[in-house]
Amino acid sequence: MVGRPRKYTEARHLSIYVPRELWLFLHDLSSRTKRSINDLVVEALLNYYKEVKIGNVKVRERKRAIDVMRELEMKRIEKELRLREKNVKTLEEARAQGIMHVKVGQMAVIVWDAIVREQNRLHGLMKKIVGLEKFGLDLYDYAVKVRELIERLEKIK
Repeated sequence: MVGRPRKYTEARHLSIYVPRELWLFLHDLSSRTKRSINDLVVEALLNYYKEVKIGNVKVRERKRAIDVMRELEMKRIEKELRLREKNVKTLEEARAQGIMHVKVGQMAVIVWDAIVREQNRLHGLMKKIVGLEKFGLDLYDYAVKVRELIERLEKIK
């Protein structure tokens, strides 16, 4: 090889875009220090890599709006699932005792009507769960629980 030896024998080319302000800063620093922009960037990256590897730098994962929406929807689904489970248990007990009316919210309704309403709500919850999976939520366990509740209602219908 002609010329000076390479600094890094195992190196790869990396082409990146940087903000104009950073590029101007690197250009000015390069002129003042008589070092190439490449050397400055490699040195900065190596220093950062060493700090991260040692654990001195805490890399904060940036939250996105979709992450907030995911958390909110997960809480809503968990809350609704708890309510549906409680209602199914109440309906099962009412059927076992031969009770014709149950209190749902503020009003008393016929058990059979309450079972149908609860099934409809569970089917709606299942559709919501399936729709939310496109946002990257892992809702398989919730879907299985909803299916179990629907099957329990089918048995007492």
